[in-house]
Amino acid sequence: MIRNCIFADNRAFSSGALTYYGISAGGNALTIEQCTFQNNYAGYSGAAIDVMQLDAAGYGVPGVFSVAVEKCSFLDNSVDNYSQGGANGGVGAGINTLARAH
Repeated sequence: MIRNCIFADNRAFSSGALTYYGISAGGNALTIEQCTFQNNYAGYSGAAIDVMQLDAAGYGVPGVFSVAVEKCSFLDNSVDNYSQGGANGGVGAGINTLARAH
């Protein structure tokens, strides 16, 4: 559980503020409560929160997660997708997940 934290002014290619990468086939759980995500930037995805399952080689694949985000604020987070030429925009300025429906 992550509670009562401020994530501000972080910059990265992917996952600007907080990254959660699960590595098992299932049972991944994350709870984030009463946090502020402000002015975070990612060049590709997940400026505030990026959640992804990794395979054995470390590549992102659809996964099974239990993610709860409660009473959090998301202010001025951005993604511009410069790595792909910028034309497509980015994904997940607030929260980005790579998961499958369960």
